[in-house]
Amino acid sequence: WYPENDTTAFTEADLQRYGYRPRGLSDAQYSALKARAQSQNLYNISTGSISSAVSAVVASGISQPVLYWDNGSNVSLSVNDFPSNTFNRAPDTTCSSRAVVVVVEHANLTFQGGNSSWFNGSFFVPDGSWTGNGGYNIVGTMWANNVSLGGNEQWQLDQCYVQNMPGPILDVRAISFREDDSRDN
Repeated sequence: WYPENDTTAFTEADLQRYGYRPRGLSDAQYSALKARAQSQNLYNISTGSISSAVSAVVASGISQPVLYWDNGSNVSLSVNDFPSNTFNRAPDTTCSSRAVVVVVEHANLTFQGGNSSWFNGSFFVPDGSWTGNGGYNIVGTMWANNVSLGGNEQWQLDQCYVQNMPGPILDVRAISFREDDSRDN
């Protein structure tokens, strides 16, 4: 979608018109995600404990766990840190509400892939850098102060993701709509 002047230029005024937040989410939303991670015992956990901790949370009936780090240390994750196939779903396939939210405040996040499977999640690095390495695919979204993509990543949203937004405090708001029908002249 292009702004009204049909260019790819996006000004500060354009950002404000669409509700841009400098850190991606509001402070209240980050607080809610932090509280959710704490209640799930997924706050500032060791990366070596992710698979077993998330497995326990999912086994208890929670389909959208929140992992939250706010200890000033950089975090390095891999798709292999998560329980096998728990959050894997290719776009526009069988819909599943399972997704993970990862928040790293006041530090950086490196996400390492290495395969071509799809991972369902949302990532927020409001004060730091997201570094993506390897070949991975994400059904979801990402917000970071700085972004560095290396390797062969793909990011995509689909109707299932929008209907099952990860973390109960995330939502989608339609600001405007424009149909692009290539058959029109």
